[in-house]
Amino acid sequence: MYVQVDVKPSSGSMVEIELVATNTGSALALHWGALQPGRSEWVVPPAGMRLPEGTTRTHDDAALRTPFKTSGSNSTLKIEIDNPGLESIEFVIVDEAQNKWFKNNGQNFQVHMRPPAGPHHQGQQHSATAGSIGRKNRDVMQLLSKNASTGDQVNEATGTTSAKCTVLDLFIKSLQEKHGSQVLCKKVFKLGEKEILAPPPGIVPAGSTLLEMACESPFSDAELNGLHHQALMDYMSSDLDIKVYWDTLNKNGITKERLLSYDHPIHSEPNLKSEQKEGLLRDLTNYMRSLKAVHSGADLESAIGTCTGYTSESQGFMVGVEVNPVKGLPSGFPELLKFVLDHIEDKSVESLVEGLLEARAELRTLLLSSTERLKDLIFLDIALDSTVRTAIERSFENLNNAAPEKIMYFISLVVENLALSTDDNENLLCCLKGWNHALEMSKHSDDQWALYAKAFLDRTRLALATKGEEYHGILQPSAEYLGSLLGIEQWTVNIFTEEIIRSGSAASLSLLLNRLDPVLRNVANLGSWQIISPVDVAGYVVVVDQLLTVQHKSYDKPTILVVKGVKGEEEIPDGVVAVLTPDMPDVLSHVSVRARNSKVLFATCFDPNILSELEQNKGKVGAKSRNIAYLNGKVPSWVSVPTSVALPFGTFETVLSDKINKEVAQKVKILTEKLDQGELGALNEIRNVLLNLTAPTYLVSELKEKMQGSGMPWPGDEGEQRWEQAWTAIKKVWASKWNERAYLSTRKVKLDHSNLSMAVLVQQVVSADYAFVIHTTNPSSGERSEIYAEVVKGLGETLVGAYPGRAMSFVCSKDNLESPKVLGYPSKPIGLFIQKSIIFRSDSNGEDLEGYAGAGLYDSVPMDKEEQVVLDYTTDPLITDCSFRTSTLSSIARAGYDIEQLYGGSPQDIEGVVKDGKIYIVQTRPQM
Repeated sequence: MYVQVDVKPSSGSMVEIELVATNTGSALALHWGALQPGRSEWVVPPAGMRLPEGTTRTHDDAALRTPFKTSGSNSTLKIEIDNPGLESIEFVIVDEAQNKWFKNNGQNFQVHMRPPAGPHHQGQQHSATAGSIGRKNRDVMQLLSKNASTGDQVNEATGTTSAKCTVLDLFIKSLQEKHGSQVLCKKVFKLGEKEILAPPPGIVPAGSTLLEMACESPFSDAELNGLHHQALMDYMSSDLDIKVYWDTLNKNGITKERLLSYDHPIHSEPNLKSEQKEGLLRDLTNYMRSLKAVHSGADLESAIGTCTGYTSESQGFMVGVEVNPVKGLPSGFPELLKFVLDHIEDKSVESLVEGLLEARAELRTLLLSSTERLKDLIFLDIALDSTVRTAIERSFENLNNAAPEKIMYFISLVVENLALSTDDNENLLCCLKGWNHALEMSKHSDDQWALYAKAFLDRTRLALATKGEEYHGILQPSAEYLGSLLGIEQWTVNIFTEEIIRSGSAASLSLLLNRLDPVLRNVANLGSWQIISPVDVAGYVVVVDQLLTVQHKSYDKPTILVVKGVKGEEEIPDGVVAVLTPDMPDVLSHVSVRARNSKVLFATCFDPNILSELEQNKGKVGAKSRNIAYLNGKVPSWVSVPTSVALPFGTFETVLSDKINKEVAQKVKILTEKLDQGELGALNEIRNVLLNLTAPTYLVSELKEKMQGSGMPWPGDEGEQRWEQAWTAIKKVWASKWNERAYLSTRKVKLDHSNLSMAVLVQQVVSADYAFVIHTTNPSSGERSEIYAEVVKGLGETLVGAYPGRAMSFVCSKDNLESPKVLGYPSKPIGLFIQKSIIFRSDSNGEDLEGYAGAGLYDSVPMDKEEQVVLDYTTDPLITDCSFRTSTLSSIARAGYDIEQLYGGSPQDIEGVVKDGKIYIVQTRPQM
């Protein structure tokens, strides 16, 4: 179903809004209200208007309900409003018979009634989006949104700048000069799941189902939308059956009245003679193809023709233009492209998308190696990519009741398409392998398939967010620069990169992931949270209905917002440290991006009971070294403890007070005074100053003696540079006492920061296959009979540090340590690996101070840099080998149980690694 919206001035200040829905099939109603500038509450009913016939109020007086008038398969509705104080109407469409609500990707549609005044933007300029404003500009926008690097090609074709907003500004300016400032817009919406374009806030919220926005322009109306041309062609192809002509127009919402309302009215239907048909049909077909070839470099048919040579059918209208095939095309490539064109309109798109991906894979080799005709090859690749996206979106309706396996298959297709669109695609390829493996597990009825698929769903979401941030860093600075030079409104500049990202396949993938997520959660019996932006926070709980209503508010203390509704385009208010909501906004939505950039916790809760409990809380808010020494010789023989020595509490203070560090000590004293006066910038200065500490001779000698005496290698034996690396690592551990997060944590609990002391545990690094953290009492349930643990591949820094993704998690009953139960498979894309080295671990007395949990606040620094590796879990035996997994997890759980027993049954927080099947414990402390 399509809905076209016309907004036009009537008389005086009267504005007429007409909605025409096509292919409706049943009775519809408009659920709506009007908006005043700067307000989010609906005005019901708007003053200064006559309510359309049949309009009623909803039971809560919050909205109006107006029935459409039905004629055949079309429905119409006209609203007249005479109130200059109103800015827009907001609405959803209701199929009352089926109790079905058509929304704009979960949000309301919004249509402006009057152009806002502004120094740079008169008329309806703010309605311009990266959609279609006239056929020419639509195609320009497609090129810009597909690949920023092809902007120079747009310049060649149009003579315009490659800045997205500038093309729109110049076009609308030309409209205003010709028609005056009262240029208003027609809008055509596609209702349902299909996400085509995402226009700026204030028109239709981003992530919308807006299909086309076309201004009344200096172009002819037939040229503007092509529908009349298509109707004429269908009429001639049907042996001059006039009924076919009107069927083509009517099914697209074009009536006789609408044809008469155009700037160049069409007064009569065609009445041709049979002898005229053949020539006119040929000319009109060639004309339409010429328009595509001239105005759409990314159009698939013209892009294929440019690279493979025009067919004999096409050569007739390309008179005087010689197009030679690109040399070196793979064998069978033209036939593959022909298959794509032959199946471009197939309702079942699987074979089409597979063909498109095969074509892109063949083309990728040429793109990475060819310099001849590279522009033509790039445009062909852009067109193939665009066709994948439109084909996938066309299939959304068929996926409404599809089995999860089919959705997973479509996800794998889109992931492959994205991988073909980037050079740095190792993570996406690992995601693709994971989805294929999940499909195989499902086919073989593996009871872990949904849990495994959920891990790769999370990893794919993370990959989307990472790519979005990467593109934002590349494109947004240029948008900011051009926007400032060209006088573009700031809100337009702010969403430039977001709109480009959402116009591609990433948006389709995100919608598919959102559709599959609750299915997997249900099958795998997973928990109730989806974390979009993971951050540890504390604050006061405030409950609000809509984030939109408080987005410009400023909170004077750390605030956790429990929000009933999040649309996706809001800003996060100042002072907010977390947003918790039952809504599931897209991972690429504006608010999700803002949360990640601002380090704000943003999470969806699927359990209404948990949310209700949160709402009821409205208004509320160094032991490692001793323990490692204690464990030596006491743990079972199958558990090892790495060799270690300690620089005890007081060592740092002794070094700082040494006369060779007098200048450093004086600077630290001055900076500490600044810090005491509230200058947080002093924290970073103190950390930098401490890196200038000189190691006293007695410290070096004693540390060397202790390390060699314990069997550890002395870094200085490998040269002075190696000792300097070790000394720098020690200083970084000491300096981490002054990191901002730790300092603010002490202030929150009113702890004197000067009372904190920092020891350093010097330990040999075990080149780990896996790292783990054990809580010997399940922290989620408080169940003391159950061990909870998390495991990552490689070093444990990805587990305890701020590395994205999720670890493998499992629980194990202390009464049955041989039967661990996996709660979640890993989604962390990166593993850290290191060869023989030494790590210097922070060991603060903050872990012993009453009321202050200092664990994890301070740095542990390896002497050598770790290697980052993109993880492929499809080859990891911990994931793929059930016997190996059970054995390894059981050993980890047994180590935790035995260590807890050594401490008299006191719950422990334990860190360790697995190397060649052997368990190593690197630290333990009381579980907080």
